[in-house]
Amino acid sequence: MERKMNRKERAKQERENRRHNISLLRTIPYPDHQKWWSSETVALVTGANRGIGFEIARQLLLQGVTVILTSRGTEVGEAAAKVLWETGLKVVFRQLDVTSTSSVQTCADWVQQNYGGLDILINNAGVNFNASSENSVEFAEQVIATNYIGTKNMIKALTPLMRPSAAGARIVNVSSRLGRLNGRRNRIGDVSLREPLECVDSLTEEVIDRTVDAFLEQVKDGSWATGGWPQTFTDYSISKLAVNAYTRLMAEKLSDRPEGKKIYINCCCPGWVKTAMTGWEGNISAEEGADTAVWLAFLPDQSVSELFGPFVRKINCEMEKKSCCSGRSCCPSTRAVRPVATPKEEPGVTVKTPKAEDVKPEIITEVEGHHATAAVKVERKEAGNVAAVKKEEAVKVNVGCGGGACN
Repeated sequence: MERKMNRKERAKQERENRRHNISLLRTIPYPDHQKWWSSETVALVTGANRGIGFEIARQLLLQGVTVILTSRGTEVGEAAAKVLWETGLKVVFRQLDVTSTSSVQTCADWVQQNYGGLDILINNAGVNFNASSENSVEFAEQVIATNYIGTKNMIKALTPLMRPSAAGARIVNVSSRLGRLNGRRNRIGDVSLREPLECVDSLTEEVIDRTVDAFLEQVKDGSWATGGWPQTFTDYSISKLAVNAYTRLMAEKLSDRPEGKKIYINCCCPGWVKTAMTGWEGNISAEEGADTAVWLAFLPDQSVSELFGPFVRKINCEMEKKSCCSGRSCCPSTRAVRPVATPKEEPGVTVKTPKAEDVKPEIITEVEGHHATAAVKVERKEAGNVAAVKKEEAVKVNVGCGGGACN
């Protein structure tokens, strides 16, 4: 008699099945009618000498765009570029230290001079000095400087270079779920610090910086442990919380740009990835971790405006928007949109993939910004029979109350 799996084993199996289904989606090619990019499209990826950044650069190159791979270290950056060249991918390397405003500005000037502008910016550079069993803030200033200030430096310097187009330019900030404002385990305990970050109407760069500075001051005087800060990877979590908040702020500022000059910005979580940053303890590969950032960079122009500003957790959910804040919607509009489609695709039609299985995805993203129900639905055709695999997961999120009451 077969032993029944316990709850932990079932949860693990469900995660593995979900990752398998997502890997099938990765094999579906972009339809020609949705390709807004070309070899003239220029993308820049920070921290791309290894790990997720390297894989993002590789996947962008495979789609035929011009990619500028950047790295703080020249030697490791050139080595990474050499690996790509040896596989036939003609990447361009540029040394860049995102924590240095002069280095960032020099890079921006170089991009302007050599390419006339930029179409895709992926802010991936980041550091973390804690192992999974530690929670030290010894390097808090360096973590904040790289992960938050560095991302902000890049956005400020490169946004003026983003080229106008019908599809719109793209900025993607690789962030983390550890920085979710509504995360139960990583919530800021001090209400006076948390509330200004949660409300879009009151959110400013000064508010974000003040929160970060308050944390660093407590690190210096040794009181941070009782300050109500997140209890897991504290400095890293605060840096990513700041990135998420700044992304929301910039989305609001950029939303008024006219058609033809749109710039779409999002932040995403790659997941717990097997890289040097996690001590190779992750549960997914760098290839899998890179897919959400690449997907956001290549979203078709008719879809990207629907997904503007939110935190994107993973390409594995279908969003059903519900109103929040006392019955009114106060967050950026988000509807279910598909990352890939065939010209005549209708609900119930199975999409062909290069694999033996036929997969029809109704799969989109889990987005922070609404009270929502997220669901994964995949149909797989095996031995002539269609087996429906359905996984539903309720996700309750809230960001930005705009004066209303979110739960």
